[in-house]
Amino acid sequence: MLEYNPALDGLRAMAVIAVMLFHAKVPGVLGGFLGVDVFFVLSGYLITRIIHEKRRLHAFSFTDFYRKRAVRILPPLFVAACFTALLALAVGESVSETRIVSALLFYTNIDLAMNYSRALFAHSWSLSLEEQFYLVWPITLMVILRFAKTPSTWVFILYVGAVLWRGYLVVAGLEWIDIYYRPDTRLSGLLLGSALGLGLYRANVTPKLAFAALLVLLFCFHQAEWREMSVFYTSLPAVEISTALIIISLCSSRGAIYRLLSKRVLVKIGILSYSMYLFHYPIMRVASEELSTLWLFPLATAVTLALSEGCRVLVERPIQNRFGGQRDSAMRAKSPISQERRSQGS
Repeated sequence: MLEYNPALDGLRAMAVIAVMLFHAKVPGVLGGFLGVDVFFVLSGYLITRIIHEKRRLHAFSFTDFYRKRAVRILPPLFVAACFTALLALAVGESVSETRIVSALLFYTNIDLAMNYSRALFAHSWSLSLEEQFYLVWPITLMVILRFAKTPSTWVFILYVGAVLWRGYLVVAGLEWIDIYYRPDTRLSGLLLGSALGLGLYRANVTPKLAFAALLVLLFCFHQAEWREMSVFYTSLPAVEISTALIIISLCSSRGAIYRLLSKRVLVKIGILSYSMYLFHYPIMRVASEELSTLWLFPLATAVTLALSEGCRVLVERPIQNRFGGQRDSAMRAKSPISQERRSQGS
């Protein structure tokens, strides 16, 4: 099984922080919305590598895969949906039942592409995209592994095809919102991550190249602009490729970037990143009406962290302990934070 890599949680932390800074309208983070694309590449890599490794060991089960996905994804999503509905009622904001239902049934991205609105739970579109991918990818991957001599090459070709398809739709004049939310135009990051998980993670990335990729990632978070068509053929693929290079580096090296992303605070945020992503947007949307940007990010982040930790301790952990579904038991067991807690008897 895969060994736990704390730096990957640190990369998750970078992604969720970028998204939160963007939603808080913090100056200098115009492209923070691209943090979701870091999640896509990372998710594609981890899921595909886990499936590939389990298949190699004759231990993969479709039933077990979907059960663990449900146990991992659904409890925090349900809690966040209930919290969002109660928050909306408390502040007198209209509750979009349609948006809540679309989030729970994982079609928010399709709903937004057809009928865009800034509802309190609109940010669940990225989760919907990932779950749509998880629904079809295991079966698709089994077919690729069965018939392709070099699966990683074929999946990388699919990635290139997805990027070219998105570029074609830009040239064809499709609306920005349609391209941003449609499943067929946003699968590229998941496919690139999947190509990594099938073997491209073994490629050689020098420390200088990895550092350059990190700088490109940060530059895109700073420079890219929401609703700019050029994002689809400049910043977005740049973020995807930079994230892939960083992941390769983190899998093969224990250099400066690995040490940076393995810092305890980043690992902790990375572990909470899923719940943080779910909780932060409704909090920031409501708080932005009362707080200036100076106070919005730190106060909303504090509330988000508290809710996310509470959800993890009171909801996620008990359900995962009862039904399974941890991110990966072998990976989690080697977490330095988990080891410290066990040594302290917690």
